[in-house]
Amino acid sequence: DHAALRAIERELLHTDAGDFVYVRLPIVALAWKPLSMIPYRTALVLWKLITILGFGAAGWLLPAAGRRATWVAAAVSFGAWYGLLFGQDGWIPLLILAAFTRSMSRGRDFSAGIFLGLAVALKYHLFPLAILVLILHRKWRTLRAAGAIVGAALILSLAVYGPSWPVDYIHALSNTGALKEFMTNAGGLIAIP
Repeated sequence: DHAALRAIERELLHTDAGDFVYVRLPIVALAWKPLSMIPYRTALVLWKLITILGFGAAGWLLPAAGRRATWVAAAVSFGAWYGLLFGQDGWIPLLILAAFTRSMSRGRDFSAGIFLGLAVALKYHLFPLAILVLILHRKWRTLRAAGAIVGAALILSLAVYGPSWPVDYIHALSNTGALKEFMTNAGGLIAIP
């Protein structure tokens, strides 16, 4: 709901610049809805605790042989600290990817597919290479499970947002209005005056 997003933007940031377009599937917004029902500061503290637990769980799911190196890398990771300090959700795809990796390494192709489907539904732009690798390795069971999860997420997104969702979503993705200097990516780095 763009109007609700604008109201939150005005309340928290004292602006209505239109720079913060929600570009996730509507089902993801529904998953975060319970946090919007509690006071902002409480939700923020809860989110930070969940983030710490999520990073910890991801580290625990990774192979024990490299766990110590993983913890050290996480402790000095700009991305991990950025996510924690600014309330980003990068720990979720990391946790899902760790569960996917563990499932694949144990020959549990179907459960790996479920995890991949969740990851794709959450941040589809991060996982096309993983899908290509699975196609090349003919991991059809994994791909079917992932496809079922993504399909369910798309259908649920239609139920949450309504039939105009796909067109509105494509429009939002192509017209975010975000100022490049505020983007935390290579484009933002280049845009800094």
